[in-house]
Amino acid sequence: MLYLVLVVKLKIFAFILALMIFVLPSSVLAATAAPEFQSVKLYDGVNASVTSTLTLFDGLGNQYIAGYFSVPGVNFNPDGFDYHTSSGNYDAFLTKYNADGSYGWTKTWGGADTETVYSFVISANNSIYISGVFSSINTNFNPEGIDLKSTNGSWDTYLTKFNSDGTYGWTKTWGGAGTDASYSIASDANSSVYITGSFQGNNINFNPAGSDLKSSNGGATDAYLTKYNADGSYGWTKTWGGTLTEDNYAVAVDGNNNVFVAGRFIGTNINFNPAGSDLRTPVGSYDISLTKYNSDGTYGWTKTWGGVGSRVSVCN
Repeated sequence: MLYLVLVVKLKIFAFILALMIFVLPSSVLAATAAPEFQSVKLYDGVNASVTSTLTLFDGLGNQYIAGYFSVPGVNFNPDGFDYHTSSGNYDAFLTKYNADGSYGWTKTWGGADTETVYSFVISANNSIYISGVFSSINTNFNPEGIDLKSTNGSWDTYLTKFNSDGTYGWTKTWGGAGTDASYSIASDANSSVYITGSFQGNNINFNPAGSDLKSSNGGATDAYLTKYNADGSYGWTKTWGGTLTEDNYAVAVDGNNNVFVAGRFIGTNINFNPAGSDLRTPVGSYDISLTKYNSDGTYGWTKTWGGVGSRVSVCN
């Protein structure tokens, strides 16, 4: 079966972080032009499925597509042969096309269960950072070698780096016995990366190389924002939430390296300030939140809005 992937060139300077654009400075909210049709690529996978979650371009015009694919496997080279076998239900992939449209390479990773890609970003030094979730024991994240990671619960979060030449860099994972997820990732001018999503449980260690324990406030999920420095070292994690559900779905960085995260929340007197107090209560069911962190990691402010009924923020 042939799976059709439209390869389009998107003129994106930044993505929309939330529904109400007036709360962000204009430097964050550059306009998104209509896609330009560039080419059509065919992935060949008999009895397999391919899901592409995102496509990005680097400064040289090379295109990268990330997603996940099922058993038995897929030929990722439309003009030749580059067959990859899935290790379990779904494995993750990253494919590069050169600026002239020719096939570059594909990297895949996974374990006996499921690994997905939710978001990725190309940093200022053209390194590629991919975030998603995984549910396997002994998942090998290194396509050219061995780098085994195991989930601590049903779903854990991962952050994987590929160098600008496509070689494997490293993978960081974190999570607890519950469900943890990363929905969006962004990079600043220093090539530091920021991951946002949700987590559930007590004493979740967000620092793979040390200890930074966070607990959700007894609710379904709490929101988090995690920073990694350009050298791969752990920066910090900020968490917030109440007794019900808080999720972050998008993150962006402005020209001054301030970080903005958008999501949804429900409950009474939700404290959005991890180092102090900034209480918010939704008008109806789920309301939208937009939170700013300053470039030094300190809390800036939170804006919330909504009405009677459910609301949800824009995904990246």
